[in-house]
Amino acid sequence: MNYLDLDKKFKSSNLSRMNNQQIEHILKEKFKAIEIPLSTIPQDDYRNDEEINEDYIYKLLTITDPDVIVKIRDEADVKAIGDKIGYKNKLSDISHLNYDLLIKEHNSGNRVSVVLEKPNSSNISNFKVYGFGQNLVNYLVARLGVPDMEVGDVYDRAYQFYLECLFKTGLIKF
Repeated sequence: MNYLDLDKKFKSSNLSRMNNQQIEHILKEKFKAIEIPLSTIPQDDYRNDEEINEDYIYKLLTITDPDVIVKIRDEADVKAIGDKIGYKNKLSDISHLNYDLLIKEHNSGNRVSVVLEKPNSSNISNFKVYGFGQNLVNYLVARLGVPDMEVGDVYDRAYQFYLECLFKTGLIKF
């Protein structure tokens, strides 16, 4: 991948980071996500997860719509778990949802969940996707950026990943 060319395309694109309301709206409308209680995942799991900062977590959303699940998987996801989805319809009743079921559905490919972080501002600082949804990860990185990336430094691995996600999602093109 030619990061110099991607960087030039990015700089001329006028793309900006989305704020939390925009991301939440897109997750709910485009990806059919529904909010579930943060307590569905135990506090200790958040605390022990090195990819997130438990102090900034403010929302947990989940996706079960089979049509969406198929679209947010990439080839590696399909190779890992297959292309079948166990549910015929989206699951909107969360009254039965507990941690064990959540993990089972993530691992079986029937659910993808997203935890969002926000440290006292209107911008989401980080997120984590649970389950098989690499295309969703790419989209969120493209719309939010990567924490601590050095924009314009084509040798910065975080910025390279951001540029790759912009390209994979079609937000910048060669």
